[in-house]
Amino acid sequence: MASYISLNSQPDLDPEKIRLSETASLVQSCVNAPLRRPTRIRPYHLSEINDLKIQSGLVIKDLLFALLGYEGCYIRYSEKYDVNDTDLRLAGPDFKIAKHLDISLKSIAKKLVKYGKYYSGLTGFYETYNQPKYGKVLQRLCLLVEELLDQHQKVIVEIESEFKYNANFNLNILESIINQEISNKMTHLYEITVRIHAVTKERAKTTAETTDLRFQDILSNVKSSINQAGIIDSLANNGKFDVCKGGLVLRIVQDRINLFKGDSISSTFLTQLFDIVSEDYIEMLNKWLINGEIDDPYDEFLIREKPVPGSLIEIFNARSEHYWNELFIVKSDGLIDQFSNLDVQTKILNTGKFLNVFKLCTGLHNFKNLHELIEPIDRIYTHDLELKIDAFYNRANKLLMKLLFEGLHFKSLIKEFQSIFLFENSFNIDNFLESSFTDLKRNRYAISVSRLQKNYFENFERVEESTTGTAPVNLTTSISEVLRNNQKFSITTSNFYEVAKEIMEVQTFDTDLKDEANLKAFLNRTLKRNIQSSEDDKQNTGYDQNHSDEYAITSIDLSISLPFPLNLILNRELSYHYELMFKILIIIKFITKFNDITWKEINRSDVWKYKSFEPRIRKWVLRCRVLHGRIRDFTNELQNYLNYDVVQSNFETFQESILKTEEVLKERVLGSDVNHNHEPQITNPKIKSFNNYNNNNSIFDDKISNSKLNKARITANRNQATDYANVENLVTNLSEFLNTLINDSLITKPDLLLSLKNMFDIIISFNHYLSRLKKVLILCDQPLFEMYLTNYPDKFSDKSMDGLSIQNRYVNLDNSLQDHFEKFRDALTEFIVTLRGFGESENKQILVLSERLEKCFPEN
Repeated sequence: MASYISLNSQPDLDPEKIRLSETASLVQSCVNAPLRRPTRIRPYHLSEINDLKIQSGLVIKDLLFALLGYEGCYIRYSEKYDVNDTDLRLAGPDFKIAKHLDISLKSIAKKLVKYGKYYSGLTGFYETYNQPKYGKVLQRLCLLVEELLDQHQKVIVEIESEFKYNANFNLNILESIINQEISNKMTHLYEITVRIHAVTKERAKTTAETTDLRFQDILSNVKSSINQAGIIDSLANNGKFDVCKGGLVLRIVQDRINLFKGDSISSTFLTQLFDIVSEDYIEMLNKWLINGEIDDPYDEFLIREKPVPGSLIEIFNARSEHYWNELFIVKSDGLIDQFSNLDVQTKILNTGKFLNVFKLCTGLHNFKNLHELIEPIDRIYTHDLELKIDAFYNRANKLLMKLLFEGLHFKSLIKEFQSIFLFENSFNIDNFLESSFTDLKRNRYAISVSRLQKNYFENFERVEESTTGTAPVNLTTSISEVLRNNQKFSITTSNFYEVAKEIMEVQTFDTDLKDEANLKAFLNRTLKRNIQSSEDDKQNTGYDQNHSDEYAITSIDLSISLPFPLNLILNRELSYHYELMFKILIIIKFITKFNDITWKEINRSDVWKYKSFEPRIRKWVLRCRVLHGRIRDFTNELQNYLNYDVVQSNFETFQESILKTEEVLKERVLGSDVNHNHEPQITNPKIKSFNNYNNNNSIFDDKISNSKLNKARITANRNQATDYANVENLVTNLSEFLNTLINDSLITKPDLLLSLKNMFDIIISFNHYLSRLKKVLILCDQPLFEMYLTNYPDKFSDKSMDGLSIQNRYVNLDNSLQDHFEKFRDALTEFIVTLRGFGESENKQILVLSERLEKCFPEN
């Protein structure tokens, strides 16, 4: 120990005394280096020493001090070095060497003193950063720094012993020992710690610049964004670390690994360093992937759970889709290479989220009772890391998909939505239209909304009003009952055409959904307008019954608040697709109903069937029926196209994926077999696997088992099963199905929508026209007029029946009917041309309708 003590004793200090710091600090060492040498013993001037061996001995003695961070006689601190300056202390002192030292000795000394600088810097780093607030990752790095410092001290003690008792010891031997024992490790660790401190300083500066923002101002901005958009995009910060910790530390180490890939010794050391430093990080990753838990007391993990401020807690419900969309985030700060891929980030994020949803719905606190065979991730630098993440991701998907399909009857939910919104079973909606047709034909501001609601709910047999749509599904409750009780039927202040125009403005219903943010903004603006009409609504004084956009039918709004966790899958955006399809389909059903009522009138009414009309009137009646028949053909073709070519055909494709998902989930047990080989482990000794099944043809079995074709088939089957048992794929398939419906339904292009509305207006106008002609026809035939005059004297007493009056009436009827013929023909021609142009350039499916209309109306 004597030699060790002597190393820590400077020439100008009493070796048995230490100098205490004037202020107590748990961060810095209690022992300070002297500010300056007050009683320095004058060393020999090198200019007076000609013996190179003596100079070498003096320099080696000073180097032993310098390598432990102290000054000597000929190797001293730079004038700029101040031990009380944290930045300088963590960087370590720069040494200056006496100028008269032999050039060969000086060259070696310059190479070696840097390790004293490194030692001092690492010591300062350990004293400063070995604190809990810097996180577990950095504390583990500090542990490695401490071990290296201990190793360094032991090496110096051994060198000192050699220096004292080995007469052949020289500066070259000292350099060789240092390079062999500590130089590589110390250099890497020092450079890493310097970078860590630099990043921490940058973060401290950024934090100081942003502290001027008051919390109330931030809260005010958040509330303002809520009022404007209805959805909070971010409750927490953007995931930036306030100091260098966690992923940032790993990122710095990894950058150095990448820098020294060509150096095998450095690469091996740095990789081992990374493995040790990342142990706590990997433990946090395993807890998240296996149990959905965030054990991150120092906020350094990849995933962060965003706290909801108390003032905003009422806006979010723990079972709402917005809550779960915002609850967890992936920090973009400090991502290492293995987690830089967006797909990997999404899988990690969703794995834990799905597990949390599953636990909340089932009441499980952990997954121990599932008796799974799980092998946690043991290191990040491994070739199968992504495979293991995939295995955990597939496990979480499997659990949640089991819950959705077997516990919450997701297949039945889709069938119910198909019936309610897309009229697969139209009995109830037909009854509603029958009982409410008169109200639906009126202006939306001049009807009783409560009467319409009552008629609707009576037809759909809703048993009670739902107080909330966010309560979890009771597994014993029929899904149809849940949906019936959560339906909300209203008349909105905006009509279908206005809503469709907004769709075109934001252009969010393309199948690739390029900008989901625009869709959310659009939905929130639209939903704000979906307020039930009341007595305070502005009355529409310019109502025109020949324009469909003023009818109550075009302002119908139907929505269903799904309970948790179904609302995470069939979210608000996808539900709105259903609502849009409901709007267009019910409008077409209404027009078809209008046509049917008019058809009964012109074919079964005593006046229209009157056989004693003069020939020109009978011919006119026939022409009315012909035009009405053409209109019915048009609406039938349009309705058939939407019902069968759009809705039913696409639903059959989507339903196939639902059925395959059910089959896959039946074949997969609840739980997981996440192990090293990512294959289920067979524990029953009675069950033999293909590879260990011994029979007379085992040699052929082995060949088949190992064949590339067989492996490809097994992999393909496994991938297919994974695809169908995947929550994101389920949402994607549902989204593609609904987007296809919207795109093929003629409502996403301005020209198509305008032509469609024009057709609807002409059809409605003609039906109104026919409904008003009964009295005119009576006035066109004398015997018929006299019969009705007898039965209804008040209605016909003031009418003239002379020949000129009858002639004028016929001329007016003929001209007006001809006008309707021409309007319908021109509008139909424009509609077909628009369909064909859009179909040829953008959507081939539209050509199906245009071709059918061309065959149905060849004269057009």
